[in-house]
Amino acid sequence: MKPAIYLVGSPEKWDFVTEILRKKGYEFFILENPKAALELIGGTEKETPGPVHSGAAPPRLVLCGGSDGTGSVSDWMEEFHRLAPDLPVMALGDNAAADQLADWMNLGCAGVIFSKEAEETWMARVQSVLERQALLSDYEANALKFFRQLDGFRRGYERAKRNLDSAGVAYGNLIHPSAQGAGTQGPVRTELRTHTPEGLGGDFSQVNFRGQVVDILVADVSGHDAGAAFYAMMIKALFDQQLLAGWDGEGFLRRLNTQLLNATLTERLITAIYVRLDLQKQEAEVVSAAHPMLIRCSRKMPVPRPLKVQGDVLGVFGSIQLEKKRFRIQSGDRLYLHTDGLTNLFRVDGPTGKKERLSEAGLDGLIQTHGRGPLEGVVQNIWNDALAFCRHRVQDDLLLMGVEIP
Repeated sequence: MKPAIYLVGSPEKWDFVTEILRKKGYEFFILENPKAALELIGGTEKETPGPVHSGAAPPRLVLCGGSDGTGSVSDWMEEFHRLAPDLPVMALGDNAAADQLADWMNLGCAGVIFSKEAEETWMARVQSVLERQALLSDYEANALKFFRQLDGFRRGYERAKRNLDSAGVAYGNLIHPSAQGAGTQGPVRTELRTHTPEGLGGDFSQVNFRGQVVDILVADVSGHDAGAAFYAMMIKALFDQQLLAGWDGEGFLRRLNTQLLNATLTERLITAIYVRLDLQKQEAEVVSAAHPMLIRCSRKMPVPRPLKVQGDVLGVFGSIQLEKKRFRIQSGDRLYLHTDGLTNLFRVDGPTGKKERLSEAGLDGLIQTHGRGPLEGVVQNIWNDALAFCRHRVQDDLLLMGVEIP
């Protein structure tokens, strides 16, 4: 039904109003007894219909003139506001004293009209209240629509987050099964620490071994999203195949480059480093595809010695240049591998605003500071200090692996 104006009080009080409202096209209902009006308004607020009174429609405005012998305008105004707080109530001010008018205003009266006023004066006041109420109704409707949409977005976000969290756990178990664990079981001991801000990233590491030969791969896919995670899975699948095929580091990286160029997905740049340890021959071979340098520390002198190995980034060129380097190893030596997210950690100096990177030199310094003691503690201390350096504000995937020769 069309919203209406309720005129509460005896009909003769509203003679000066009704003809004008009718002329202006307003629907109105005269309710002589305020109690009946309150019951009708109270009924509209309930789930079940209230008493039907002359087919009256839900009100947009109440003009309250009281009722002789049934209570004051102030009493009824309080009741109207209790039952319908958002419904504007105006009062007929004929014969009202100044203190009564003030009392009505304190009770939230939307305005006062007088029968002796010019028609344009009191009608303008009524129309102003109705227009304000219409604006509020529109606002409430839009707000309700907004909050319903917001609730839908919230539920959609929660579903997506649950799915993404589940994918992140599965990804972590596949890519870094011992990321925070005791270390790889086999002929060498490793300690690995990783961090992916979005839960899915492109840093990859794995250790394969056959007898006394150990193959270690660390790779970094550009980006840290679900697409990067897919490429990390591609690298894992190829590295698992390496166990059966027996490729060396150069052969593996060339095959990975070919596979990346043949992929139909969005182009991704990948850096990687492949380390093969022959424990029987006490020899290591390193091949790098534009990856951060391997850091060596001998058992006798635990001073970091970065090993620079040239190589092209993967996934761009059909023909790539890869350099091999070999060096001797012995029991107790340690190797440290990482991705550039670690050395690119930065902090900003407050007074100057200058950005300071951890850098390769900073990482070497942390290794030298913490280089003695059990491998697990050394790697954890380096990791803790690196995160403290950037005040734990991490914006890229991070990976640090320590390897100890038995």
